[in-house]
Amino acid sequence: MLFADRLLMGTVWVQEPISETSFQRSLLLRRLAILLGICAALGFVLVFPFPVDGQLWGALFDLAHAPAFFIVTLLCAGVLDPPAIGLSSRWRSVIRLSRSHVLLIVCCLMVVGVVGEFAQSLVGRSTSLHDVVANGIGSGAALLWIIGVAVGGRSRRVLSFTAILALVVANIEPVQNVMARVRQLKEFPVLASFEDSGELGNWLSHQAKMVIDSSWASAGSHSGRVTLYPARYPGVILDWFHRDWSEFRRLQFDIRNCESIDLTLTLKIFDQAHRSSGMSHEDRYHREIKVAAGQETHIEIELSDLKTAPQGREMDLRKVAVLELFGSNLTRPTEFQIDDFRLTR
Repeated sequence: MLFADRLLMGTVWVQEPISETSFQRSLLLRRLAILLGICAALGFVLVFPFPVDGQLWGALFDLAHAPAFFIVTLLCAGVLDPPAIGLSSRWRSVIRLSRSHVLLIVCCLMVVGVVGEFAQSLVGRSTSLHDVVANGIGSGAALLWIIGVAVGGRSRRVLSFTAILALVVANIEPVQNVMARVRQLKEFPVLASFEDSGELGNWLSHQAKMVIDSSWASAGSHSGRVTLYPARYPGVILDWFHRDWSEFRRLQFDIRNCESIDLTLTLKIFDQAHRSSGMSHEDRYHREIKVAAGQETHIEIELSDLKTAPQGREMDLRKVAVLELFGSNLTRPTEFQIDDFRLTR
């Protein structure tokens, strides 16, 4: 009877002997309880609406998906068969895992991941196919690791290296996104410079497309090129940025019309309290922007105008929520470029 097994049973020493069958049954129940606890914790993390906001937190959560499922898969396998993941044989197995057993664990965790991902939409979080793929890569890497432990020798080193490489590849884009978000915070009061493709993740597109473009820039060497598609209100939304504008006096940016006809856009800005007003038109800032064909223009907005824009209250410049540029009732694709969104004193 092993000391490690007695720890899992919650006791170190007993005076009366315990039969091997009773001990194995008790150990199995305790290991299954641990396994259910791991799965419950995973489901909780996938679905719980954490009280954090912003693209940086989203990027950090994205970064965690593949490593988390790698670790959880190894934990699930290790609870049932510790030597299968490379632990000492001092830890007694309750089930000798074959490859089919491990594959079943991977499939069950993938089901948990998929269900949890889509359940996020029920609690106000967004679903992502990228997250599902990252979960699969993490569990797949754990499968390679376990197979490597089983085969041993040079094959184990190759499979272990492949597993780690898969985790690294899965996290290249999330790491780039985290770096882009951190860089944007460091560049404040610049809100958008378009000098890095990672900035595109800070924008949402509604019946529109945005790309980084080097054919024109008012600052630096790149701008954002926007295509609005035929629709009632196509536009782009700066969704993630430093929310506190209270120490500044002006918002500035530049816009260039790529079309051979005049361009008319609407700029919309509102604070977090606007959502509780039912998104009323009178509770936010609006400004019409006109740009002549093939021309560019510099836009300056006094933040005092933002503050007094809502009827019956003042906009909270410490909690600015959204900046949006959109067209109205377009009948043809329309292109323009934007650059150098910044706050000034």
